[in-house]
Amino acid sequence: MLPPARARFLAVLYAAALAYLSLIPLQFRPLPLGEAWHRFAAIPFLPLGLLDRADWVANLVAYVPLGLLLAASLGARGRRFSVAGFAAAVTIAALFAVTIEFAQLFFAPRTVSLNDLLAQLLGAAAGASLWPAVRGRFEAWARALVAGGTRSVRALLWAYSIAYLLLSLFPYDFVVSVDELVWKLGSDAYGLLFARGQCTAFLGCSLKLGAEVLAVAPLGWLLASYNSTRILGGAVFGAALGLLLEGAQFLLVSGQSQGVSVIARALGVALGVALQQRLPAIGVDAAIRWGRAVSIAGIPPYLLLLAYASGWMGATPVALGTALQRLPHFNYLPFYYHYYVPEVHAVASAVAHIALYAPVGIGVWVWLRRQSAGAALAALVACGLAFVTELSKALLPAKHPDFTDVLLAGVSAWTVFRALQLATASGSQASVGAPRVAAAGARP
Repeated sequence: MLPPARARFLAVLYAAALAYLSLIPLQFRPLPLGEAWHRFAAIPFLPLGLLDRADWVANLVAYVPLGLLLAASLGARGRRFSVAGFAAAVTIAALFAVTIEFAQLFFAPRTVSLNDLLAQLLGAAAGASLWPAVRGRFEAWARALVAGGTRSVRALLWAYSIAYLLLSLFPYDFVVSVDELVWKLGSDAYGLLFARGQCTAFLGCSLKLGAEVLAVAPLGWLLASYNSTRILGGAVFGAALGLLLEGAQFLLVSGQSQGVSVIARALGVALGVALQQRLPAIGVDAAIRWGRAVSIAGIPPYLLLLAYASGWMGATPVALGTALQRLPHFNYLPFYYHYYVPEVHAVASAVAHIALYAPVGIGVWVWLRRQSAGAALAALVACGLAFVTELSKALLPAKHPDFTDVLLAGVSAWTVFRALQLATASGSQASVGAPRVAAAGARP
């Protein structure tokens, strides 16, 4: 279900996004071509400190999808490993990486190093070699996604669960020596219940833990859709998953591990199991009527949540004239401010804002679920809310607008709306998630 032509289009699109993110903040500095080539020929292999590993791994991970898409478009067929397709994909990715690294010489304050090139080459090679192994499963998943009903629900839940697990361990900067493990043991990045400094305000801590519970609930739904798991069994599974993930987080240089997250995951999986067992009995139409009432009643608390996430709670705004004077000094390029924070914080911020505007997609869906323009309207509403929210930060002296969040809001609301459309395409109670025997080969 990924024809070579479509794979090529996606590869070009992804490469364009990589190029943009690699050249942010787009501060061009003129440099004679000869001098640039001389500098590029002498780029160093930089010694990486303990806290630099996340950046190196992020470079590797970023090129895995590019290698995979290139292999999909250049001849890797079935489960057989195509040497020609692999070589072509890695060669194209390597040329692209070299071009981007050379271009970075012209954009301050980007740095160029052999470390980055090595990471990008390894990532592209990993992606290219991965495609023949996952092609069959991907095509089965794509067929299930558009089938409607339970098959679409399971396909969406599989995609979400894999993304959840991958993001839980990002940026994969594992400790690799005894000395690093000793350093980790001496840090404040873990705690039996709370890591130090991770839960200083009651409201913020409660919201964060609530988000952890909701984030893992889809995994409980997926678990219950394949067997008759009870709520208690879901809680045990969630606790085991939490112990595994928090243990892995402890072994990450940038990881934070705490016991309360184990409890949150146990509650989240149990919640997902309970919802999967209860909602099918309600039916789609009844759930829609209930959802419309909730969507109206939920507008005030949702707006308060946006205000809290923006930093308005307890803040003293500046005068309107002062805010207007500040506006020209902000940067409005998407992902501009993400360059100046560690990768793990940038990804966490992006994920948080995607989750923050997902309810807009749900709210529009309960009213316009059969309308073809509903997804576009959901994206428009989310973008409007995000624009106003970000613009209001000009009134807060310690904040700045980041219009990246407008883009993320639109993508989030559109995706949620379309996912719910696919999940309820059959219009039957089964489309909410009741277990049934899937057709042969339908399981992702």
